[in-house]
Amino acid sequence: MNKFSHKLYFLMNVPIHVFQHGPFEGIGSMASDFKRLGRDIREVHWYRGDEPPGDEDIRALIVLGGTMSADGDTQYPWLTREKDLIAGVVKRGGSVLGIGLGAQLIARSLGACRTYEQN
Repeated sequence: MNKFSHKLYFLMNVPIHVFQHGPFEGIGSMASDFKRLGRDIREVHWYRGDEPPGDEDIRALIVLGGTMSADGDTQYPWLTREKDLIAGVVKRGGSVLGIGLGAQLIARSLGACRTYEQN
């Protein structure tokens, strides 16, 4: 078993955590696929004030989109904690998928800075 297939096998046995930033966001058709595979989906609705697990408890994470900026910590203070959790998951070798805002949050959590000027 190579390193990639070993990681895939490992991920088949852990819950999938989903970070959501608005009531209109969800994992869509992936939900039925994960359920068919018998996967446990654990959602954290940041906008509702849900308490997330510690990063040591997250091995597979999907970070969804939202209407806010990845730099919107002042208006959405929970973004700071979320980015810290994402960084912890990545540093421990967890698998992370970011969609839209989620990809930006992953980049920020790993030290990326803005590379464009806003007009």
